[in-house]
Amino acid sequence: MFKKLALISALVLLLTGCGMVSVTDANHTDHNMTVNNSDYSANDVMFAQMMIPHHQQAIDMSTIAMQKTTNQEVRKLAEKIKSEQLGEIATMQSWLEKAGQSGSSMMDHQGMGMLNDEEIRQLRIQTGVQFDALFLQGMMKHHKGAIGMANPMLESDNAEVRSFAEKLTNDQKTEITIIKQLLAICISRHHRHRDDRDGLSNSHLSHRPRLGHRRNHHLSHRPRYRRSLAEWLGLSAQQD
Repeated sequence: MFKKLALISALVLLLTGCGMVSVTDANHTDHNMTVNNSDYSANDVMFAQMMIPHHQQAIDMSTIAMQKTTNQEVRKLAEKIKSEQLGEIATMQSWLEKAGQSGSSMMDHQGMGMLNDEEIRQLRIQTGVQFDALFLQGMMKHHKGAIGMANPMLESDNAEVRSFAEKLTNDQKTEITIIKQLLAICISRHHRHRDDRDGLSNSHLSHRPRLGHRRNHHLSHRPRYRRSLAEWLGLSAQQD
């Protein structure tokens, strides 16, 4: 409940500061009043104005993934996200047009799951399984932010907005489940690749069975080696 109130308050401060909602007095804004005699309230408008740039970043991330990944499952997920969110942006833009409002927001979205400039830069330079893992981790964080933004709109007075928020929430929860599964596969592939590489690098020790056995045993039980990718991803924090 407190999270909902905090999000709504932030949205109201944004649009009130831009002169985009009417204020009945110095300390009160009617968040459910319709905007320009449309079917959309100030909350509905604020939601669309913030979700459109949020969706646009997910589209940009998906476009990068479609260009860089060699993993068919990751590419398929990116294509699905891009297609869905392009359609959702068009829907939200239609709301704003009917309400006579602009389609952009200047609010900082960093606390709503959006990636910062450095995270986008890393996404552009990574390759292979590390790229896939970074993309999936970032998209999972992004989806969680979108779900938090949509949650208050499940109580909108506008049936279309409520339905939109419900579908967005359900779709992105399903995609988070898929993302977690793909992340697990990425970790498994990373470990297999490292095992194969270490096996080749130690093949010259085959004529020294005792030393070779001892060295391979040491590699297979090295905690840092086994946990390296999981620690790099920060999975323990992201998958809760």
